[in-house]
Amino acid sequence: MNGKSLRFPILIALFALSASAAWAGNGKIQICHIPPGNPGNWHTLTISQNALPAHQAHGDLVGSCLANCESLCDDGNKCTIDAVPSTTECLCQSAPRPAVDCSDGRACTTDSCNPAQGCLAAPVVCQAPDLCTASVCSEPAGSCLDTPVACPANQTCNPSNGACESATAVCPCTSLPEFNAFLANPVGCFTFGDDVRLELFNASSAYIVAEHTVCGYLTFVEGGQIENSIPTTSEQGEACLQLFRDVIASHGFTCLLP
Repeated sequence: MNGKSLRFPILIALFALSASAAWAGNGKIQICHIPPGNPGNWHTLTISQNALPAHQAHGDLVGSCLANCESLCDDGNKCTIDAVPSTTECLCQSAPRPAVDCSDGRACTTDSCNPAQGCLAAPVVCQAPDLCTASVCSEPAGSCLDTPVACPANQTCNPSNGACESATAVCPCTSLPEFNAFLANPVGCFTFGDDVRLELFNASSAYIVAEHTVCGYLTFVEGGQIENSIPTTSEQGEACLQLFRDVIASHGFTCLLP
């Protein structure tokens, strides 16, 4: 093989390389062309990559018009459906555009749409009857369920502030007939030893309290009998005893106080 024969294939190879390099720098891409004088007549073009900056300068978009359909059809309102579903071309909804469905399928949310923000879901707020009750919305019915505030042992919920506080025992004698009126005008008192019983009396009747046992109403007929009584807990019994002590002190009675 002579030198001329060797140069020929080399020249062919060099030509192929230079052509390939030129093609690589001038690749083809798709754009969505938006004619400046007729922006509604957009259409997809295939152009040289070198021509892209000039097209972008007057608003053309990279990619096919179908790929840019949401942007092309956007009316600035996030509560409307802008594009017609299509796999072949970009079609915009005609006016008036259908509304976006914001339903999230939950009964415990209030669904709405804001044109600037889109779909919103606000939780349903249940109104509790008092501060010692928690009220929450329950799926799937969307109804409000009330649950009492759970407090630790020996504490109760204060309805004025919803806080769990140490329980204050109340003497249940206060629910007996005419008890409060009687306390204003007793004439004396008795105490009875081992059962820690304290009695306030007037001419015909008395109220008694026996710690940890009972508070009651006593009449002096038929030898004296209890007409009405209420069992007490230890804390309630102490509350009743303290109430009777305070009454005795306010009237100046002389009693051996338990």
